[in-house]
Amino acid sequence: MRKHRSDSKLWKLDDDVQREIYELMRAGCRLRDIAKACADKFGTPIALSSLSCWLREKHVEMQAEGRAAAVAFADTVEADAAGKVDKAVQAQLGQLAFDAAMSKDPQLLRTAYGLLLQKQSQEMERQRLAEVSRTDREKAVAALLEEAKGNEAAQQRLRDFLAALPASAASAPSATSVAETPK
Repeated sequence: MRKHRSDSKLWKLDDDVQREIYELMRAGCRLRDIAKACADKFGTPIALSSLSCWLREKHVEMQAEGRAAAVAFADTVEADAAGKVDKAVQAQLGQLAFDAAMSKDPQLLRTAYGLLLQKQSQEMERQRLAEVSRTDREKAVAALLEEAKGNEAAQQRLRDFLAALPASAASAPSATSVAETPK
């Protein structure tokens, strides 16, 4: 950013006053209304062209500050989520925190955080149910193997059944292990 003129009235104002003028621009006020507010409220008459240039430079400055604050906030959220959620969800939370900070909408972050935690919880429940299902399937196959001892026809049907199972059931004993079962 270039150096400001030493005789600039606007850049000499207190930071709080500068922020207030900038917020008038962000609120959608016209340049003429902002210049009038500067003259009335702050006792500083400002030319419209000077105000326009100042607002353009101030906007760049404020955007950089906002971006830096958003990055810091996103880093804090990601660090807070470490160990509580998996890495992918942690990265998504960081991005959502950045987006929420840039949009100045905290409700966006609360909503997104809740949805991500719900997704993580559902994934953990799905994994738990898959483990329970696998364990139940293994118990059922073991019971069938025990029942089929000494019955060649039952063992053959069990081998055929296990061979027809999809790959997801691969954790169950294989058809060859049934054949190896002592008679």
